[in-house]
Amino acid sequence: TTTTITPIPVTPPRMKMDANGGYYFEAGAVRRKYEVQYTSGNTYTVTDHLYDELDPEHASGVWACTCPAARYRTGQCKHVNAVIAYVDDHQ
Repeated sequence: TTTTITPIPVTPPRMKMDANGGYYFEAGAVRRKYEVQYTSGNTYTVTDHLYDELDPEHASGVWACTCPAARYRTGQCKHVNAVIAYVDDHQ
C-alpha cells in the first residue's frame, strides 16, 4: 500500500509563567501533527508532543497515533515510525 504523509499546521505552544516569574512550556503540548493516509482509505493522525518544557526546539519524542495498534499495544506503531522517517528525510 502507498502511504501519503501530510503535515498539519498547529498553533505553536505558548509559554506560561510560573509562580516565581519563570517561563516554561506546557509538557504534552502538540509540537507537530501529521496525517497518514493509505490508498486503502485508512487515515490516522500522528502527533509529536513536547516532553521538555524548557527547550521546545529539541523536545520532541513523545509520539501518539490514533490507530488501534497505538491504543492497545506498547511501543510505537508503524504510522509513527513512518512519520519519524518522513521527518528525518525532510529536515
